[in-house]
Amino acid sequence: MHFVLFKLTLFVHLTGITEAFQCYQCSYDKLSNTGKDWNNPKCMTAPGELDRRTTHYPCNDTGFCTFTETYSLVSKVVTSYYRSCHITSLGNQCTQEATRLMCFGSCKGDFCNRNDTGRQHVKFFGNSSSSIYTLTSPLFIYVLIYLCVCNVYKSYFS
Repeated sequence: MHFVLFKLTLFVHLTGITEAFQCYQCSYDKLSNTGKDWNNPKCMTAPGELDRRTTHYPCNDTGFCTFTETYSLVSKVVTSYYRSCHITSLGNQCTQEATRLMCFGSCKGDFCNRNDTGRQHVKFFGNSSSSIYTLTSPLFIYVLIYLCVCNVYKSYFS
C-alpha cells in the first residue's frame, strides 16, 4: 500500500498535476458601456450573481485569485474593478498616485477574491489618517511654521 501511494505521489509530482481552485473573473469599467458579465458593476459588489459559466475561472495551485480596484481621487468614485487569477501575487495594498488610488488584493482558495466589494479605498483612507491635521498635510505644516515663527519673534523681541 505504501509503495502504491509513493508511486502515485511521485507521478503527481513529476507530471505537475496539482489541485486547483477557482477564482471569480470579471471586470467593470465606469467609462465603458456595461455588459452582461464583462464590464458589469456587479463584478465589484456581487460577483456570485453573475453567470458562472463566464465568471468562474480555474487557477492552478501556484496562482492567486486577485482583484484590482482603481479609485479616482478627482471624481471620488471607483472607475474600474477587475477580478481574476494571476500567476503571481499582486500583494494586498493600495498605492496613491496623483489622480487615483490603485488597490490590489491576492489570495488562495476557491473564490477567495469574492470577499472584496470595491471598498478598498474606504479602508485605505480609514487606515491612513485622512484628518486635516496629519503630519504631511499643508495645514499642519503651515501651523507648525507659524508657531515656530511666532516663538522666534517672541524670543527675539522679549
